[in-house]
Amino acid sequence: ISAFAAQATPDAAFTTYDATGGGVRITNVNTAAPYSTDVVVPAQIGGKDVVEISLHNKGLSSLDVSACTQLKGLNCSKDNNFSGTKLTTLDVSNNTKLTYLVCSFNKLTSLDVSKNTLLDSLDCDVNELTSLDVSNNPALTDLDCNHNRLTTLDVSKSPALTDLRCSLNQLTTLDVSNNTALTDIDVLDNQLTTFDVSKNTKLTDLDCSYNKLTALDVSKNTELRYLDCRVNGLTTLDVSKNTALIDLGCDDNKLTTLDVSNNTALVSFSCDNNALTTLDVSKNTKLTDLDCSYNKLTALDVSKNTELRYLDCRVNGLTTLDVSKNTALIDLGCDDNKLTTLDVSNNTALVSFSCDNNALTTLDVSKNTMLTWLTCDDNKLTTLDVSKNTALLYLACTNNALTGLNVSANTVLEELLCFGNKLTSLDISKNTALTRLNCYDNYMSDLSALQTWLKVSGHAGIIGPQSSMTAGTSIDLTSYIVDNFDIDPSIVWTVEDAGTTGATITNGKLNVPSAGTVVVSAKVTYSDWSHTNDFTIKVNAAPTTTPATDPAKNPASTSAVVPVVTPAKTSNPKTSNEPIALIVIAAISSAVILISKKKKV
Repeated sequence: ISAFAAQATPDAAFTTYDATGGGVRITNVNTAAPYSTDVVVPAQIGGKDVVEISLHNKGLSSLDVSACTQLKGLNCSKDNNFSGTKLTTLDVSNNTKLTYLVCSFNKLTSLDVSKNTLLDSLDCDVNELTSLDVSNNPALTDLDCNHNRLTTLDVSKSPALTDLRCSLNQLTTLDVSNNTALTDIDVLDNQLTTFDVSKNTKLTDLDCSYNKLTALDVSKNTELRYLDCRVNGLTTLDVSKNTALIDLGCDDNKLTTLDVSNNTALVSFSCDNNALTTLDVSKNTKLTDLDCSYNKLTALDVSKNTELRYLDCRVNGLTTLDVSKNTALIDLGCDDNKLTTLDVSNNTALVSFSCDNNALTTLDVSKNTMLTWLTCDDNKLTTLDVSKNTALLYLACTNNALTGLNVSANTVLEELLCFGNKLTSLDISKNTALTRLNCYDNYMSDLSALQTWLKVSGHAGIIGPQSSMTAGTSIDLTSYIVDNFDIDPSIVWTVEDAGTTGATITNGKLNVPSAGTVVVSAKVTYSDWSHTNDFTIKVNAAPTTTPATDPAKNPASTSAVVPVVTPAKTSNPKTSNEPIALIVIAAISSAVILISKKKKV
């Protein structure tokens, strides 16, 4: 759109215009009564021809520009989030002098531009077009028809095209061999099985991701800077001639090898979800982003990639990982490997760090004071010091062997998951920002502090039930609910699987006559939200000498306010340290969050 100074128009229907260049440029329209959303634009305003119309984001029911024979530019597009009326038809057959047309984000099912032979730029993306004929538009340099319903597209008569964007359609073939001036092609998310770009030697940007390609030859595209060929069926990819590449995405293919040694300009590189067994990035010293996750790598050397800010090498077979030279790292994901040690003391800029499912016995994050996200689940950690990580918002350290966890310094912590450890206590009195807590399957016999936190913080929750009991006893399941006056969730208990126990629930009480394993289910409903959670309870045979103590009658398991849950007593003196399950239902600003307990097997 040409720049101009808005003025009051002599025609009250069109509220602003510019006539300084010898023609009228309309920039606003009055659709309020007595005017209409069915807009008819006159050939002239104030004795001058209408040459440009820019009515972006106007809720027009229809737009008639048939009188504007001198019109050179028309923009009747909408924004993505525009909720008003959109055009369903548009006739530009009389506008033979049009050089640009923008009609995106409407509901057009057809568009005839056969009379607009001077068109240089056409943007009709995000409509409902099933066909588009540009055979009479030889001057086109820019065509954007993304997100329509096109099954075919012939651009062979538009040799001047430099930019072609036709993503999110249903194209099965596309011939660009006549479009040798193309610098930018976007055919993302179509159904192409082959795509020949050998004649497009000026290409700098190519996105052919989310298609059905099994081969792609980019050897002639030596000026390529951006290549995205993700989510296809490529078994090989040769980028040795593409030395100008700065961004390469080839994830979700079937690559077994990939040589990027000639691509020394690479800044961003993703090759995740392939079948790579080796990857050499030693020549890619400008890399800032590397994602090689979900491959079969057993080694990865990133010592030369000192500018790395993002590294994702999850789900490989790495036994070692040296990130000591990667001091710029802010995001590191190395989960699901075979690491036994990991030193992140030099990575002081880290904000997000995940190392789940390895074999780490120690983890020192004392130097990573900028961390806001830390997950180290499923390792072999016996200690974890997060006292220096005062910016932490999310901490998950589940399924380790932690005997203690001090989170008193993590006062902005919002989510804490520490289930499946050996914690005997947990002090969360300083964690006033906490909205999610999951600490079941630990060894906490006194949960009164957690119950108090639930009450004081305005939360509701379930403490228990215990993970074992004795045959012939019963549990009052309703006693495990910590209620809150502001939160009134409905909790319905049922027997999910009685096994050999003969378990039944009557009036909220679980009765188990025989030994075995029983699975009880709690369905929590709050407002229009619900969640079902299962608890597995081992039922031990009744001792022959000393009767089992019924936990529902155990004075130690009750208090004046809410019950303090203790395990059922049996002849085994270690039973008092059996894991207790904890679920917390957090209500924050009327939003209910359930911290769920996984099934025990």
